[in-house]
Amino acid sequence: MALPPQVEQLLKLYMHRSTQRPTMALSHALQLDRELAAIGWTKPLTYSAHGYATPEVNSDTGAPNWQTEPPHSIRTLYDATALAKSAGGPSAQEHGFRNARGKEIPALNILYANQSLESDSHWLHFINKYLAYWSGEGTQSAHRLKIGLAPTGGNRFARLISTAPAPTPITDGPLVSVLMPAYNAAKTIKMAAESILAQSWRNLELIIIDDGSTDNTIFAAEGLRKSDSRVRILKQSTNRGNYPAKNKGVRNARGHYLTVHDADDWAPPNRIDDQLQPLLKDHKLKATIGRMMRMRADGSITRVQPLDSITPDGFRRLCFPSLLIDMSYFRDSLGAWDNVRFGADHEILQRIRQFEPTKLRMSETVTMLQLDAAGTLTTSAETYSDERGESPAR
Repeated sequence: MALPPQVEQLLKLYMHRSTQRPTMALSHALQLDRELAAIGWTKPLTYSAHGYATPEVNSDTGAPNWQTEPPHSIRTLYDATALAKSAGGPSAQEHGFRNARGKEIPALNILYANQSLESDSHWLHFINKYLAYWSGEGTQSAHRLKIGLAPTGGNRFARLISTAPAPTPITDGPLVSVLMPAYNAAKTIKMAAESILAQSWRNLELIIIDDGSTDNTIFAAEGLRKSDSRVRILKQSTNRGNYPAKNKGVRNARGHYLTVHDADDWAPPNRIDDQLQPLLKDHKLKATIGRMMRMRADGSITRVQPLDSITPDGFRRLCFPSLLIDMSYFRDSLGAWDNVRFGADHEILQRIRQFEPTKLRMSETVTMLQLDAAGTLTTSAETYSDERGESPAR
């Protein structure tokens, strides 16, 4: 798709400016977006020294082909993030601008967002610009994923809200069981549960499995049950782990479909509907899975990786817990999660991919934002799974 002449002229101007002063790439990107908005251009447009990207145009080929990645550009955002930690923001901006190609170009917006934490407006601008590349996939409505911040309520992650046009509530259709294992999640469970209870897909049950918590998790869960009859609570007498809790939940689930939402994650209101629609339209499909990003309490996006099949642009990763699956297929063909300490979400996905890959639909859409907090299995020194790689225990 060719750009309108006025848009193309502005793009060339700011690409030239960034070429002359690559340490100003973030500032130039903001200025370009302001000028594009002033002439009525509404689609995201991101550039690097090697080209530009819109939702329709591949920066390398000029065609709608997001699959080709030059071998030498597979870790630009990973290296830029390391530079930001060691040498500062301008060095990271320069590295990102000079080297990003293909899918990495839209992901420059996350690099810029991470360097704009002092400004809510700039941070939101770059986060939402990035999300706009993926938010309209398979839908009639663009920008179905757009976030904002509630004026009060704590840190940025705790204040996340959806500012996209409210989706039409869907009251007909099969029951979806959402499992929420919770261990000492008193501080986050209300936020996580409310993001599920606010889903446009109304016919759901939220099964909270308290996994032997020693804080006020159970009291928070009881408050949620009192306010919404769709909430059910199961209790483990002792802490047995995430996957035994999920297996207890699935044994008690009543839905035609099953998915998971952790007790410290946030989902946009169309998550379940977007994942469920392909299964309702094609009964040969049995499962869908979406993408996620890890976010710290201050709003910084973490777990940047070199590009691979799980992380196609450095930031947006396959979200293993988001697997939404036909309940009969789960019970008859998969049976249960492995009762292990970690990794069973990935393992159960691999069962499908290995033996019946045609039953799975993998989406590019971000289905949730996951809190990256200290003290979790993926951050501990023993069991980490992040930009350091995977721990020996994993």
